[in-house]
Amino acid sequence: MRVLAFSAALLLALAPGAVIGQSFDGTYAIGDCAAPGDGAMTLAGATISFYESACRLSNPTALPGFEEAVMYDADCAGEGEIWKEKMLIMPALSGGLVVVTPGWASIYEQCR
Repeated sequence: MRVLAFSAALLLALAPGAVIGQSFDGTYAIGDCAAPGDGAMTLAGATISFYESACRLSNPTALPGFEEAVMYDADCAGEGEIWKEKMLIMPALSGGLVVVTPGWASIYEQCR
Protein backbone atom coordinates (compact mmCIF):
# COMPACT_ATOMS: atom_id res chain seq x y z
CA MET A 1 0.00 0.00 0.00
CA ARG A 2 2.81 2.42 0.86
CA VAL A 3 4.54 1.66 -2.44
CA LEU A 4 1.32 2.43 -4.31
CA ALA A 5 0.82 5.73 -2.44
CA PHE A 6 4.46 6.68 -2.99
CA SER A 7 4.21 5.80 -6.70
CA ALA A 8 1.11 7.97 -7.08
CA ALA A 9 2.79 10.89 -5.31
CA LEU A 10 5.91 10.48 -7.44
CA LEU A 11 3.86 10.39 -10.63
CA LEU A 12 2.11 13.61 -9.61
CA ALA A 13 5.39 15.30 -8.77
CA LEU A 14 6.98 14.34 -12.08
CA ALA A 15 4.03 15.24 -14.30
CA PRO A 16 2.44 18.56 -13.30
CA GLY A 17 -1.04 18.88 -14.70
CA ALA A 18 -1.17 15.22 -15.72
CA VAL A 19 -4.01 14.41 -13.34
CA ILE A 20 -6.12 17.23 -14.74
CA GLY A 21 -4.98 16.68 -18.30
CA GLN A 22 -5.88 13.00 -18.27
CA SER A 23 -9.03 12.83 -16.22
CA PHE A 24 -10.61 16.22 -15.58
CA ASP A 25 -10.23 18.23 -18.82
CA GLY A 26 -13.54 19.67 -19.90
CA THR A 27 -16.16 22.31 -19.36
CA TYR A 28 -18.04 22.54 -16.07
CA ALA A 29 -20.71 24.78 -14.59
CA ILE A 30 -22.35 25.58 -11.31
CA GLY A 31 -25.96 24.78 -12.07
CA ASP A 32 -27.12 24.94 -15.69
CA CYS A 33 -24.64 23.95 -18.41
CA ALA A 34 -26.97 25.40 -21.07
CA ALA A 35 -26.50 28.92 -19.67
CA PRO A 36 -23.54 28.79 -17.26
CA GLY A 37 -22.84 32.56 -17.16
CA ASP A 38 -20.39 33.39 -14.39
CA GLY A 39 -20.67 29.81 -13.08
CA ALA A 40 -18.62 28.42 -15.98
CA MET A 41 -15.23 26.75 -15.53
CA THR A 42 -12.93 25.02 -18.01
CA LEU A 43 -9.96 22.76 -17.36
CA ALA A 44 -7.39 22.30 -20.12
CA GLY A 45 -4.08 20.72 -19.15
CA ALA A 46 -2.62 22.78 -16.30
CA THR A 47 -4.94 25.76 -16.83
CA ILE A 48 -8.23 26.31 -15.05
CA SER A 49 -10.36 29.16 -16.43
CA PHE A 50 -13.30 30.80 -14.72
CA TYR A 51 -15.70 33.53 -15.87
CA GLU A 52 -13.24 36.44 -15.66
CA SER A 53 -10.03 34.80 -14.42
CA ALA A 54 -7.64 31.94 -15.12
CA CYS A 55 -5.01 30.08 -13.11
CA ARG A 56 -1.95 28.10 -14.08
CA LEU A 57 -1.75 25.01 -11.84
CA SER A 58 1.59 23.63 -10.70
CA ASN A 59 3.15 21.48 -7.99
CA PRO A 60 0.39 18.83 -7.79
CA THR A 61 0.38 17.19 -4.37
CA ALA A 62 -1.63 14.11 -3.43
CA LEU A 63 -3.42 14.30 -0.09
CA PRO A 64 -3.20 11.22 2.14
CA GLY A 65 -6.66 9.80 2.74
CA PHE A 66 -8.18 11.63 -0.23
CA GLU A 67 -7.40 9.21 -3.05
CA GLU A 68 -8.28 11.39 -6.04
CA ALA A 69 -7.89 14.85 -4.50
CA VAL A 70 -4.96 16.96 -5.67
CA MET A 71 -3.69 20.20 -4.12
CA TYR A 72 -2.10 22.69 -6.52
CA ASP A 73 -0.24 25.97 -6.38
CA ALA A 74 -2.30 28.33 -8.53
CA ASP A 75 -0.89 31.44 -10.22
CA CYS A 76 -3.99 33.42 -11.15
CA ALA A 77 -4.92 36.54 -13.08
CA GLY A 78 -8.21 38.26 -13.76
CA GLU A 79 -10.02 41.58 -13.65
CA GLY A 80 -6.71 43.46 -13.59
CA GLU A 81 -5.35 41.54 -10.59
CA ILE A 82 -2.77 38.78 -10.13
CA TRP A 83 -2.56 36.47 -7.13
CA LYS A 84 -1.30 33.12 -5.86
CA GLU A 85 -3.28 30.63 -3.83
CA LYS A 86 -3.66 26.95 -3.07
CA MET A 87 -6.37 25.11 -4.98
CA LEU A 88 -7.78 21.67 -4.19
CA ILE A 89 -9.50 19.78 -7.00
CA MET A 90 -11.27 16.45 -6.55
CA PRO A 91 -14.07 14.48 -8.15
CA ALA A 92 -17.58 15.08 -6.85
CA LEU A 93 -19.93 12.18 -6.18
CA SER A 94 -22.14 13.53 -8.98
CA GLY A 95 -19.38 13.06 -11.55
CA GLY A 96 -18.40 16.73 -11.58
CA LEU A 97 -15.62 18.44 -9.66
CA VAL A 98 -15.20 20.02 -6.26
CA VAL A 99 -12.88 23.05 -6.34
CA VAL A 100 -11.71 24.51 -3.03
CA THR A 101 -9.59 27.59 -2.37
CA PRO A 102 -9.09 29.42 0.93
CA GLY A 103 -12.51 30.79 1.91
CA TRP A 104 -14.38 29.36 -1.10
CA ALA A 105 -15.65 25.99 -2.35
CA SER A 106 -17.90 25.02 -5.26
CA ILE A 107 -19.24 21.89 -6.89
CA TYR A 108 -19.17 22.04 -10.67
CA GLU A 109 -21.19 19.68 -12.85
CA GLN A 110 -19.56 18.45 -16.04
CA CYS A 111 -21.14 19.80 -19.22
CA ARG A 112 -21.46 17.33 -22.05
